[in-house]
Amino acid sequence: MGIKPIVTEFKKDGNFISTYYSLEGDMINESVGSWEMVGDSLIMTQEDQASYYYVKVTGMEATFIGYLDWDGDSIKDDLYSGVQQKLMIE
Repeated sequence: MGIKPIVTEFKKDGNFISTYYSLEGDMINESVGSWEMVGDSLIMTQEDQASYYYVKVTGMEATFIGYLDWDGDSIKDDLYSGVQQKLMIE
């Protein structure tokens, strides 16, 4: 994707912030929205658009799998699979 791993902060109040960095370390984008867990599915909503991910947590890592619209054709048919590491921030 040509960027560093996305840094997402999931807040206890049901909101999140995702920050995107270039390979050089410059912040290039930040998105905000809400999140909720329903069974093993994570629903992340931003700008009235919901994305659904199957989530599997193992130790300090979570694997997210879902279909998104990465290519901008308005169809969520692009498979996304990512691993996030848990960091504890108080």
